[in-house]
Amino acid sequence: MRRLALLGLIAACHADPRFATLPEVEHPVRDPARIVDMTFDNGLRVALLRDPRAQLASIDLRFDAGVADDTKPGLALIVGELLAGRSGDAELTTSVDVDLDRIDVATTAVDLDSALELAAKRLETTCDDFDPYALDAAREHATTALTGVPPTLTSAVWGFGHPYGHGLGDPHALAAITTDDACAFYRANVGPASAVLVVTGAFDDHFADRLRARFSRIAKRELARRAPIPELPAGKQRVTVWGLAKPTAALAFAVPAHDAPEQVIAELAAREIQTWDKDLHVALVGGRRGRALIIALEGDRESDLPRLHDKLNDLISRSYSLDVDSHSNATSEDSLDAAMLLDDPFARGADVADLVAAGGVVERLDRAKSWTMIRVTYHWMRLHVAEGKPHVLDLIPAQPASGGSIELLADPATTTSKGLAAATAPIAAIPTRAIARPVIDYTLDNGLRVVLAPDPLSTIVDARLVLPVGSRDEPEPGAATRAALELEGADPSDWSGGEHVLWYAKHESIQDATVTPERTRFRVVGFAGLAEWHVWALAYRVTTGRYENGTGALARWKTHYVPRGATLIVSGGFDPAAIRTTIERWLGPWRAIDPRPLAHTADPTKPLVEVADDKSLALELGYTASAVSPAAGLVVAAIADRRIAAATRGAMDASTSYDAIDRRIAIEGELDPAGIDQALPAIDRELASLRSDAVPDRELERARRAVIAMRLGSTLPASGRARDLEERALTGEPLQGPDPIVAEVEKLTADDARAAAAALFDRASRSVAVHATRPDGVHVLRTLGIDPNAALWR
Repeated sequence: MRRLALLGLIAACHADPRFATLPEVEHPVRDPARIVDMTFDNGLRVALLRDPRAQLASIDLRFDAGVADDTKPGLALIVGELLAGRSGDAELTTSVDVDLDRIDVATTAVDLDSALELAAKRLETTCDDFDPYALDAAREHATTALTGVPPTLTSAVWGFGHPYGHGLGDPHALAAITTDDACAFYRANVGPASAVLVVTGAFDDHFADRLRARFSRIAKRELARRAPIPELPAGKQRVTVWGLAKPTAALAFAVPAHDAPEQVIAELAAREIQTWDKDLHVALVGGRRGRALIIALEGDRESDLPRLHDKLNDLISRSYSLDVDSHSNATSEDSLDAAMLLDDPFARGADVADLVAAGGVVERLDRAKSWTMIRVTYHWMRLHVAEGKPHVLDLIPAQPASGGSIELLADPATTTSKGLAAATAPIAAIPTRAIARPVIDYTLDNGLRVVLAPDPLSTIVDARLVLPVGSRDEPEPGAATRAALELEGADPSDWSGGEHVLWYAKHESIQDATVTPERTRFRVVGFAGLAEWHVWALAYRVTTGRYENGTGALARWKTHYVPRGATLIVSGGFDPAAIRTTIERWLGPWRAIDPRPLAHTADPTKPLVEVADDKSLALELGYTASAVSPAAGLVVAAIADRRIAAATRGAMDASTSYDAIDRRIAIEGELDPAGIDQALPAIDRELASLRSDAVPDRELERARRAVIAMRLGSTLPASGRARDLEERALTGEPLQGPDPIVAEVEKLTADDARAAAAALFDRASRSVAVHATRPDGVHVLRTLGIDPNAALWR
């Protein structure tokens, strides 16, 4: 998906009287879901977020203990697994996150009371629970979690003797951990006084009282005082770094503690520094008690490093003259993505826990808006970078010509996350809550179907127009995608009311276009305070937008954008009556202009290579099987995603997803050119195994639970609900009522999964799309067994 700049799609408005109906007023948006924060006598800090729309509850239990507190490698990881291993049927999914400073056991559940009882039992854990059988299971999970985790940069920056120089551990270290080791770490670091419990969900008025009665009786335990984190060392150091591709000259600057405002401003500073020079590499490294901003340049030989250090110092010296205070690298994407966490049932528990850990609960919407209010000021840059005292580093690859840059090594080895099959028993019928969320469904005179899903609790509006024309209909490769992405306005010099439109342009919105084989989707997402403007921006672009040259294949392609057969979906916080008026005013007059018949001439299986003008390499492998049910496709994708990510980690950031509308599974991600020979055969091996071998029961159970949790949770945010309505509208399902896919997933067997994988991962239906330099593109095709001469190059 590609996001487009707003100004590029505002077309020549001329003297359109309809603009008078768009007032320059941003209606105030408030966060209706308030956070309740309390601390019990035993030291447990609790934060509650009540949301009556939620079909899932999330329970995040976070402890202030992590890898930096290890006395033996792997202890934090093992103890996190032991805590998560105290499982029960109430949980739908469980994930364990362990990083330098904390252990987080996060669960999702339908049965909130049972899941909370399980969280209480985790807090009541004693060393007697760490028996050899539990330790063996924890060690197995932890070893699997470590598979393919790349090396870390933290030890190179802080030093191997520093607490931040600790690693997650390795299989040999994990095997050496005893129950006594785990017990000692647990007694010293884990208890109510080091914990934050965050619960989100649709609980009742008396929930807080019940929670207090249960959790306040958990005994208080005295914990060891947490050792302070020493400051970033000064001076110069030469360090050998496993996983680094090239000799790298680096400067490490200490940045303030990891609280909410400093987190934002440090990330904005990293972006600003990146603009100083195209060859710069910038990364934020560290934990919640200390971080470093790393600025680096790569060389081909170690002898290049002195010259590169001189260049780094010169760039920093010149930063005094930069007018950084007049800029903000915060974008609409940042503020809206932050705001959308408000309604993400899988992320907002951790988001609230971060707010609590930052020294107090701040309103989440305020923090989202801070992305546009906080600027990377000259003062901040001068204080922490220009006048800072850097730790000077010569980073030397342990194995030349392999690995990646500092950005790739900045974080992954300091954290691990995975889903667990929480319950030992198979999934029973999920007793989902019936939630009344109205949907308005009607059709305009021009044939455009309109689906409105108002949500007074949402701070966001998602407006999307879906057209039944996609890449399979294009006369030449890429025509549909280019036509969607490049659709914009004509010469703006004759705008009448240009200031009126530019007023809107200064506000936050994300605009994108996505093309699949079957459809084209134009979308605008923005804060609910400007709901009518967001609908206008979507309508104006599609109905009036033009192409820069005004002629050619793209202009002809636009004749396929017609109202009949298209669907408009608007979800989120808006006034239905006002939106209906806006839709009628801007989309009612939309008529087909010289409609062209669809040719359906494209060959979706013909490989396509888009030649890059840089060294980036991205790959997508797509497989389509219309006979495979969406339930089976989603479960196979969940299994494949986990397997392929583990098999290619370090060489590719692979993700696998399934589109229930197009019945298509896609494996995609950015690829390390040096890892082509590792990643692509690994993908082939995993797909062959899925086609031919039975899926183990535990793996199937985990995948089914993950899919059900995703389906139940995805309709909470405005964009997730719009995506669900799009799927239902385009597949002919009822727009309201229980999700039929959930019931199918509950019954799916290992044989069903294997049959679906055999049908999906068929090379005869495989599509290949590569974005790479020509040499890398040739290498990818040959490794996939494709003759480069048979591909389409663009």
